[in-house]
Amino acid sequence: MKLLLWQKWTLFVILLIIVIHGTSYVRGMRDKPVPLCVGLYVETAPTSVYRRVDDAARVANVAVCYERGIMRADYGEWLAGKFLTGDEPDVFLLPPEDFIMYAKIGALKELSMARDDKRSQNLSAYGEYKGKVYAVFYKDNLIAVSARTSHADLAEKFVAAVLSDGARQN
Repeated sequence: MKLLLWQKWTLFVILLIIVIHGTSYVRGMRDKPVPLCVGLYVETAPTSVYRRVDDAARVANVAVCYERGIMRADYGEWLAGKFLTGDEPDVFLLPPEDFIMYAKIGALKELSMARDDKRSQNLSAYGEYKGKVYAVFYKDNLIAVSARTSHADLAEKFVAAVLSDGARQN
């Protein structure tokens, strides 16, 4: 079956439209911020902390969804419940007294950005377990990344941005 010239051109135009539309869709998906869930408790989240988190989100190209409104006294139980149901935040504050428990059960992602930078920093600024860095200090808490997050690299980039001077607007 031989196609006529106008049929060839019509087919060509349709394919061209499909290719252009598909390319713009992929480009739009790539530039869209990835949602990242952040767990905070009330006493650690003054406006300046939220501003710092939002600034870090822009640097890391993530859209932050906050897990907040939890009181400090209830936070440990709330976080444990989230881990038990598999619904834990991607990035979360971790009270220092709970660090070893979460590190032992493999709930924390090793932070390569802290490992790579630790030689020039004070070792007490990190949460280490068996020679590996799983959390970094921010104010009087640790910031950790869930081992089960599907956005581990972005979560780590986000943590680095929170800690960097570039995310600070104070």
